Amino acid sequence: MTHDIKLQICQDRLLGFDIYTIATKVGVTRQTIALFLNKLPKDGNARQQLPDLHMNIMVGICKEYLHGLSPQAIAAKTNIPIHDINGVFFYITARKLSPVRRSRYPIVTDWMIKHSYTIGQMADSLGVPQHKLGNIIRGKAHMSLEIAKLINGFTGITLEAIYEKDLAKECLK
Repeated sequence: MTHDIKLQICQDRLLGFDIYTIATKVGVTRQTIALFLNKLPKDGNARQQLPDLHMNIMVGICKEYLHGLSPQAIAAKTNIPIHDINGVFFYITARKLSPVRRSRYPIVTDWMIKHSYTIGQMADSLGVPQHKLGNIIRGKAHMSLEIAKLINGFTGITLEAIYEKDLAKECLK
């Protein structure tokens, strides 16, 4: 696998794409991508959430690593805290579930991807059954106002944004 493909994989993972989508896009097998991701640095103390860094900086961190620098050397060179460097690699290697990439409620799934939440983690945080939230996210069931309010309280996403304005007016009557 070329350096450019490895960098593309890192960038696509930072954007929240799952391995299957990336494999199709760059023309390598999912197993090849998984093997590459397993070779990236791992730190058990890293945050699950994507560090608050500009995308170009995070891609630059990946580029430096692919050129042979350790995470510690990258931190020293860039003056970025080591926990943020490790957080970038943790986010890249963390499991991304394809079913939440596009759904009936894209603003919710985009929030979940950005904050590295699986359907199970989100359901636990909201106090709702995982299968119920999974069916809603996958478009097999409609979101009740009660669940939308739970999501609003947890994420800060407005009801209008969740229901995409036209539906919000109808549901809020």
